[in-house]
Amino acid sequence: MLTKVQTSRAKASSWLLLLFIVLVFFSAAITEFFQAPTEKSHVLNQYRTLIEEKKLALTSQIILKNSLGSFTLSRNGNDWRLTSPRNLPANEKTLDLILTTLSNINIRKVYPSDPINLSNFSLDAPVMNFSLVDLKGNKVDYLLGLVNPIDNTTYIQIPQKDIIYQVDALKNTFESFDLSDFIDSKIFTLDSTEAKKLTIYRGAKSSKNIQVSFDLKKGNWIGKNNRVLREDKVKDYMNRLFNLKSSLIIDKSSEDLKKNLEEKLEKPLYEVEIIQNNGEKVTYKISHIVNTIPNLKIEKRQHVIVKASNRKNIFLIHKDNLPLFSQRQNQYRDLNFKKLFY
Repeated sequence: MLTKVQTSRAKASSWLLLLFIVLVFFSAAITEFFQAPTEKSHVLNQYRTLIEEKKLALTSQIILKNSLGSFTLSRNGNDWRLTSPRNLPANEKTLDLILTTLSNINIRKVYPSDPINLSNFSLDAPVMNFSLVDLKGNKVDYLLGLVNPIDNTTYIQIPQKDIIYQVDALKNTFESFDLSDFIDSKIFTLDSTEAKKLTIYRGAKSSKNIQVSFDLKKGNWIGKNNRVLREDKVKDYMNRLFNLKSSLIIDKSSEDLKKNLEEKLEKPLYEVEIIQNNGEKVTYKISHIVNTIPNLKIEKRQHVIVKASNRKNIFLIHKDNLPLFSQRQNQYRDLNFKKLFY
């Protein structure tokens, strides 16, 4: 009898041991399946910044996609343009913001790009994405997932690699950027501090009929009659002029439209010449008030055409801005008698 009890106990112990082993393996499997994402530390040690500055320096295109559309910025030399969805001058402030943001994405951790991580980090339905295309045409995509508010980080996947990066949350995610953020609607491409001489001619420059002139010589602004001008007034005027924005940028034109615009600019109302600090000259032709322009829906006799020598597109500005070009030199004279003559 005692032998039977011992045998039963031995069998029971064996079953319990077997059950325990099964539970251990099952728990291990469950833990492996549902464990927190693992970090690929050997990859993390190689990189600390997601996009190196030298990579950005060799970038020829930046493509951003958010809920408001897809926008392509293309570089030609040192000049950037918005090339999609329209072909227009790129807003330099937006471009600088994008490049600065992309060059400061710091990596915290690296995880494997598996289905569980993609789902956990919302990378299976990314918030937005951007792509970089280098000079050889090689394209790298970056998908942005959720933002972790606890540690202020976000997750970026590069589909071309089997990696997910946990990075510091981007200061600017470009989620709310629309077409207007990418367009440079300013007429003048340079800042007022970059000009050392500005001359406005009544009519074409060839007429030599100077309306107003500002020439920086030895720290003083000199007018067309060689008189010293008030620096504060000159700076205020140049700031207003150089911040002039267009009401319409013509980016698509037929041969008929080109011919019509050229005819309207043959005998301009004003021509502006700016000499930059580096000696380069830029000219701007301002037409008379236009009645109509073929294939453009504009109000009659409300706009003038502006064509810059360093810009591909032609601009329209409202006629209310014409007083900026019809300034009188005596408005800027310095009445300090010690500076009356230069």
